[in-house]
Amino acid sequence: MELQLHLVPFVYLRNNRKKLLVVLLLIVSLAIIRVSIRAQVQDDSSVIRTVQRSKMDPPSRTRAYLHRSNLVNDSDPVISSPQNKNQVERERFQRKQIHSFCTHHKRRRRYFSFPSESDQRKRLFSRLLFDDKHHAILCFVEQTGCTDLIGTIIRSWTGSSSSSDEYTIKGDSFADKNLTDTARRKKVRSNYKIMVVRNPLERLVLSYKNLIEPPLTSLHFVFPNDIKLEILMRYRSREYREWKTEGMKYPLNVTFMEFVLYYVNEESEDLDPHFQTMTDLCHPCRIHYDFYPNTKTCSEDINAITSKLSINSTSTNHHDQYQEKLLLTEYYSQLPKRLKKK
Repeated sequence: MELQLHLVPFVYLRNNRKKLLVVLLLIVSLAIIRVSIRAQVQDDSSVIRTVQRSKMDPPSRTRAYLHRSNLVNDSDPVISSPQNKNQVERERFQRKQIHSFCTHHKRRRRYFSFPSESDQRKRLFSRLLFDDKHHAILCFVEQTGCTDLIGTIIRSWTGSSSSSDEYTIKGDSFADKNLTDTARRKKVRSNYKIMVVRNPLERLVLSYKNLIEPPLTSLHFVFPNDIKLEILMRYRSREYREWKTEGMKYPLNVTFMEFVLYYVNEESEDLDPHFQTMTDLCHPCRIHYDFYPNTKTCSEDINAITSKLSINSTSTNHHDQYQEKLLLTEYYSQLPKRLKKK
């Protein structure tokens, strides 16, 4: 009797083998369906992100012109210039900020080096201005808003007494074909290196206001319309085509949100220099600058640099931080919350 009881499961399995096989197949099928659904959801999410990236939402890699207070993005840190400190302490404080940024993003180079890519080298060399008399190097960045500082330095180097702005500044640069890489490295090692910076959020607004937003009254030249057309064709393609079909001239009224979307969806190297990140222009992780003057402390920074280099300064630069905050609030209030949080 006991033997028969032990044989019951085997007899049941033999008699119901087909049913069990069906159940097992059903379980396996459900597992496969579950995995497929999960994969499909991930694919759909990827597609949604791609669509948003190409239309009205920036990618997850959005440069943090739109967020963070210490590291504004993966390419630009916010470099402050603490007051109530002597110049040596200020320079040391800034170098620590840059060191932390470069280390965090694994860009730090123990010893300085020039970019290996040809385009990056040309872009860097064209904006590295030097003066052998004062043993100084200046990396010039567009839209930093500290024109007096840059102009004072360059005029002292060239001996010019005329007023100058950041769009007409010229000087000896590393792009000189007579300079060898050995000579360039020697200058970088021995000279006092300056990189003028600005809060990236402020710089982005200034770039839009001065170069994209109509009417263009703040510059002496008209910014190329092909960039505006590219933005409009990307984010208002249907409307643009309808106007073109009707033979009408489409207004180049690019909004700030469209400009930001264009900015975050383009690789920095493909952007106009006015919009490229400061680190892509001057490579502070490769070239260890000694001082980073910025807009908020421009007058103080001018005095520090002119004293360091024994330059006469006639600067009257004044930075209105209150008006700047109002300006930032005005423009960034136009962006949806999800875009600012990216």
